[in-house]
Amino acid sequence: MSDNSDSSADRIRVLIMDDQDLLRKLVGKMLTALGYEVGCAATGEEAVLLCRKAMEERQPFTVAILDLTIPGGMDGVETLAKLREMDPDVKAIVSSGCSESVNKASFSQYGFNAFMSKPYDAEKLDHVLRDVLNGNGTGKSSDTEE
Repeated sequence: MSDNSDSSADRIRVLIMDDQDLLRKLVGKMLTALGYEVGCAATGEEAVLLCRKAMEERQPFTVAILDLTIPGGMDGVETLAKLREMDPDVKAIVSSGCSESVNKASFSQYGFNAFMSKPYDAEKLDHVLRDVLNGNGTGKSSDTEE
């Protein structure tokens, strides 16, 4: 990736998958303000379709932030498995509002590069994204409040 941030091909593209509409919009606005290009999905199925379309258009997402729990749909773990079928090198951050099966101690065994507990602010989000993008995400957690 080059340093020319004016080219859409060189922009960091972030996919946000979360079933909470307000949270998707808020995180999308935070990321846009930080200079990222954002795509949003409410379900795992929608996230997979968006990633497939982005790859077909030769503008793949650079990293995905996946909500761990999606009631009635593909969760973050299942979604990541589908994304890895399309792109084995996809970078992914799991996001959760509660302590569940994927937590700060086990997120990497599911293939995630980092874990973020909700709620998070723009500074924390940017820090975790930069760590993951720089290859420093595996084995690290931004979960400081549990």
